[in-house]
Amino acid sequence: MSASARALGATRLVALVAATWPRWLTPTGLDAQAIGREMWIDDGYFQCISINLAAKLH
Repeated sequence: MSASARALGATRLVALVAATWPRWLTPTGLDAQAIGREMWIDDGYFQCISINLAAKLH
């Protein structure tokens, strides 16, 4: 998802992901922050996040 966004020139990506995102996103080195509260959807908690891609642009 982030590779496609970068290829299209995006500097910021907004995504709805599992609320456990800090656990699996932090090791990737991407700069991300929550932009919404955790919400229960179907079978788990999810949260909107914003990922800064500006530092990763080539």
